[in-house]
Amino acid sequence: MRPYYLIVFLLLSFETYSQKLPKFNLKDIEGNDISEKDLIGKNVYINVWETWCKPCLMEIPILNSTKERMKNIVFLAITPASKQKVIKTLQKYPFEFRIIPDAKDYTKLLGVESYPSHFFIDSTGNFSEIKRFAFSVTYNQNDYINGKPSKKEQEALFLKQNKDILFNKLHELLKNR
Repeated sequence: MRPYYLIVFLLLSFETYSQKLPKFNLKDIEGNDISEKDLIGKNVYINVWETWCKPCLMEIPILNSTKERMKNIVFLAITPASKQKVIKTLQKYPFEFRIIPDAKDYTKLLGVESYPSHFFIDSTGNFSEIKRFAFSVTYNQNDYINGKPSKKEQEALFLKQNKDILFNKLHELLKNR
């Protein structure tokens, strides 16, 4: 029997450009104020996501894993979705970032045209959109010996195969700043 492979791509981008972070004054999911002034002098990773976006939900374990490994970065998750929708989604998809809901106007100001979107702000305030990187998962015939892998097995394989992609990119950005 010949092995076969199924590759699932979650395409994002990977080129960067720099500008200043647009000003904001928002509230996180717990009602705490946050503004761009709170981020001065810090390295910040921003994930812009939506509750209905399957690729956004698929990457949450990778984002959580990256956050655990990179203690020198502030991690924010900004969404235009309502606080109620976000709370419901987080029950099924635990997200360890500081969550900022109800940010529709700010996502427009950032120029977000698709989800998920990823941004990095260095400690000097330079703001970059991270473009072109792909998360993928590869299955081979052996993965199907006992039938199709369960959803939990698929998620574990996805995380295992992709957990270093974002970590390496953020490490590279920090090194080059």
